[in-house]
Amino acid sequence: MYLYFLAKGLDRWSGFMKGKPDFAVESSPFVRIFASDSGIKAIDSPVKVNILEMLKDGELPFEEIVARSGRAKSTVSVHLRDLSDLGIVRSKGDPCDSRKKRFFLHSSYLVGASRIERSRFETEKNFPIYDPSKQDAVDFFRYILSTLRITLLSEGISIDPILYSAGYRVGKRISEIVAEKRTPDLIDNVAGFWGSHALGEVELREKNPLTLDFYDCFECRDFPLTGKPVCSFESGVLTSIFSDHFGSTCTARERKCYAMGDECCRFEIFPGRPQAS
Repeated sequence: MYLYFLAKGLDRWSGFMKGKPDFAVESSPFVRIFASDSGIKAIDSPVKVNILEMLKDGELPFEEIVARSGRAKSTVSVHLRDLSDLGIVRSKGDPCDSRKKRFFLHSSYLVGASRIERSRFETEKNFPIYDPSKQDAVDFFRYILSTLRITLLSEGISIDPILYSAGYRVGKRISEIVAEKRTPDLIDNVAGFWGSHALGEVELREKNPLTLDFYDCFECRDFPLTGKPVCSFESGVLTSIFSDHFGSTCTARERKCYAMGDECCRFEIFPGRPQAS
């Protein structure tokens, strides 16, 4: 079912690219696919996509959604009602004012697709080169991961949300191995785990905010330059490890990345859910 919706979204882009769109002129170059209680939903309305991007970072009052969207209240209200009917968004009363509502996501963001991204990655030069004569298992699996992601991006498909979720699950298992009461000891164990599994080298850069540098990053070393961070899997792993360590929700946000032309991948660990940049 998920592939059906994704195919439908890509088919609609093809119509747009050929000058024959089968959707409204205002349709977005981006498609977001969500899993709700009522099934898989594909959203390509630019207003709805914008609202969902806002809510991805936490619940918001109706008035703030209107202000940030730059649309009329009536327009935003219609789109929020549509998203509520689809089971993607829900609302609750504002504790400070019962006459007002706060909206939040009631679904999981699975994948995004974009005809813009598709045009950036469709050339062969973006794919990694692998020398099979090396007979290096780690390099081979890195090659597989990079080729898989770039192949999807060349079709306009980003699986970053799924990679983050998978990384979070993996991080739960790693957390059991590297757990320590003291944060410096935990970081030493993380560095040891990364090194022993050929995932890269880890260095503590700052204590406040807690900042870690990753060299020879397993996730993006062979990735082409994108101008933005791409280590969603590693971000999920670190978010899970440090959330377990501190006993409360933490977020690992990537500030530097090889895919941005930086000398390392840098993650900042801070308390709470991720906020909009």
